[in-house]
Parts: sequence; structure tokens; C-alpha cells
Amino acid sequence: MSFVKTKQIVPYTQGASVTVDTTASETTLLSSTGSVGGLQLLKNSFVVGKTYRVSGCGVFSNTGTPTLTVKVKLGSTAVLSTGAITTVTSATNREFSFSGLITVKSLGASGTVNGQGIFVETLATGVSLNYPMTNAAAVTVDTTTNQTVGVTAQWGASSASNTITLTNFVLEELN
Repeated sequence: MSFVKTKQIVPYTQGASVTVDTTASETTLLSSTGSVGGLQLLKNSFVVGKTYRVSGCGVFSNTGTPTLTVKVKLGSTAVLSTGAITTVTSATNREFSFSGLITVKSLGASGTVNGQGIFVETLATGVSLNYPMTNAAAVTVDTTTNQTVGVTAQWGASSASNTITLTNFVLEELN
């Protein structure tokens, strides 16, 4: 059996870091400043079986043990979400990362995608805490319109000490 080497298409690479702090509102972690490519998936690009990979990393700090929710969205629809996770106590510039796959399952105004991924929080000891970003079933997304990829963060408590900074983000079209 022979393997065909394919080129991965990278529609977007983040150029500038974005920090979310002093708010308990859901806020974007993406910036167009210095970025390469775009975050809009065109309606004509959706086909059953097409898969996108999202990956990002950065640092976070907090006071106490606030909850944090990180989502990857297509338009206003969350296709990957950590749910509200309780972060480690009084973290300072702790590393986090996430990655996930989003696969188109059906097309149309009630089209569907299936997203599965993982969010990793690194402790000061180097130990990693893994949080699933899973869906038990496909998520409805209108594939007849353009969909903008988004990444958001939401702290459970507003504090200037609760910060999350996305330093790197890549959106890849795998097939």
C-alpha cells in the first residue's frame, strides 16, 4: 500500500497575542493583527468528510480557583467546549494548549459537524491536567452560509488577576 503525501492548507495563523481579563463575559481570543489568512470558511468549501484542525496555546494566571470556559465556534455555534473547568489555585503564567478536529458530517441549512478535542492545563510541577472538548453527537451548523471560526474564553469571576492570553493559534484544512 502506498501513501500519498498531501499538503496541509493553513487558512489562518494568529500573529498577535490576545488577552482576556477583568471580565466574566465570553470574549474572543483571536486577532487579525499581524495574522496570516482568514477565519471565514466559505459556504462552497463545505463537503461531507472535510476535516479542519484547530490548535492553540498560551498562558493564564488567576486568583483563587475561578472557572474558565474555552470554546471553538463556527459562527455563533460552539463546536468544541471545555465546559466550566476549575483552574488550579493562584496560577501565574501557566501554560495551556488545546487542539481539536472538526469534521463535516452533513450539508445544508441544518448541516452537521462533529468536533472532538482536548484542553491541557500545565501545573507548576510540569504535570498536565487534560480536559475533554467533546460532543456526544454532531452539532448543527448552517453550511449554506459562510462560517467564521472563533475562539472565546470566559472566566467565572471578573478579576484583573484572572487572565488568559492566546499566543498562538492555527486553523488547518486537512483534506
